[in-house]
Amino acid sequence: MERLEQLPGVRAAAMVNSLPLEGGIDMIFNIPRRPPANGQKFNGDVQWRFVSAHYFYVLGIPLRGPSVPNAGTGKDRDHLMKPWL
Repeated sequence: MERLEQLPGVRAAAMVNSLPLEGGIDMIFNIPRRPPANGQKFNGDVQWRFVSAHYFYVLGIPLRGPSVPNAGTGKDRDHLMKPWL
């Protein structure tokens, strides 16, 4: 990612293991004391993604709250995090 971000005209780069609105890693589970509905084996289902440090910045999604771990260091971190604070 660092090499891509050093290319002329590139403000930031990020990666994700599956694009938004695409199927991703699916994790099914059971919630204790809650029986699955309609004969299903599980009553919980979640999809999750692995994203790189600048993912939300690249998509223009502002973050609120404490700073994001591994979002850069020094000057880079200040530049990338300012819009989100």
